[in-house]
Amino acid sequence: MTRRDDPRTAAARVFAEGGAFGELLSGIDWRATPLGPPVSWPGPLVDSLRLMLTSEHGMALYWGAEFATLYNSGSTPIVGAKHPWALGRPYKEVFPEVWAHPVSSHFHYVTDTRKPLLVPDELLIMERHGFLEQCYFDSAFQPVLLDDGTAGGVLQILTETTGRVLGERRLRLLSETGTRTAGLPTPGEVARVVAEVAGSYPEEIPFLGLYLASEPGMQRPAASTGLRSAPETVSLNAADGPEAAARLVQVVADGVPATLPAAAFTGGSLAGRHAAASLLPVEQALALPLHSAGRVEGVLVVGVNPCFPPAGAYYDFLEVLASAVAGALSAALAHEEQRRRAEALAELDRAKTTFFANVSHEFRTPLTLLLGPLQQALADEDRPERREQLELAERGALRLLKQVNTLLERRPCRGRADAP
Repeated sequence: MTRRDDPRTAAARVFAEGGAFGELLSGIDWRATPLGPPVSWPGPLVDSLRLMLTSEHGMALYWGAEFATLYNSGSTPIVGAKHPWALGRPYKEVFPEVWAHPVSSHFHYVTDTRKPLLVPDELLIMERHGFLEQCYFDSAFQPVLLDDGTAGGVLQILTETTGRVLGERRLRLLSETGTRTAGLPTPGEVARVVAEVAGSYPEEIPFLGLYLASEPGMQRPAASTGLRSAPETVSLNAADGPEAAARLVQVVADGVPATLPAAAFTGGSLAGRHAAASLLPVEQALALPLHSAGRVEGVLVVGVNPCFPPAGAYYDFLEVLASAVAGALSAALAHEEQRRRAEALAELDRAKTTFFANVSHEFRTPLTLLLGPLQQALADEDRPERREQLELAERGALRLLKQVNTLLERRPCRGRADAP
């Protein structure tokens, strides 16, 4: 009887030629798997295995009625923490969360039709490292035919595209946020647009609330998306208020992000609108301070998608988003301050004009009353010495009237010239 590890068998030769990964395969007790001992493996299975082991590209083979799993070293990052436990096990045991939909339909299509199948950037919610995560793959499925023409299994060539898909989507969100908030004149408009943009990306932002520190108590977000209307209120006034309120106050005071329970903003667990919403509710929120000119002008509260790793690129992206929002908010606050200053100067100019218009008669009337009798006396006076005295008095009064007129004409104009 030929032993399982007999080097004369075809499978054993493939293991021997497969380097370190082939050595790993040779040490597995295949009799305890649906594949059975390697000496019984059909030629197409062995040939596909040889192809995989000699390829540096990620490849996997699913064999038999249970689609027992085989793969090469290029696929170990995709299998994650389930390597090498997954080798030889039915696919539905390895990744039960994606078996019912959509993987089983792919496999059965290929084996039933004996036609290849290409699936670009397919989203799979997989548990690879102890938690469900969003994964994207480019996959090419090919039937492996037996001698009788039936399909014995499915050969998959796969490339993980998660990094590219997430990076492009997050870049679009940041770009749209920056473009649409540029030049907005008020913090309220910035908040509204930020919420609108975030609402278009539920995979990244399950919910969002933007609280402005300029609003008394910050009791309600200036704008939000994904939140129910009733529980949006978060009182930040009372020192003995709820924990979430105290934590938000601390974020404003310290300028440091904080993790909060999502229920504080949603009134309970929120299913969310991300791809795994039916499996994983949104349980956490991240409160990010919005810095402007050395102070915190608001807090951006973002629901955390549970399908992303609890640290790393996702949190970096949220911090970049907060920086973009803070920049737009800072520009809007500067614009609003400039507008208020212009309005104050204009109001001052109007007050000056009104004041001088109201008091002009207080200056002109006494001089007019003085000049009338003086000029009449001058017209009636014939004595040279007396006329000289009256003319001197007239010239002084006319000079004073001219100065008053000049003052009343220039003061309002100067106020207008000072306005920006």
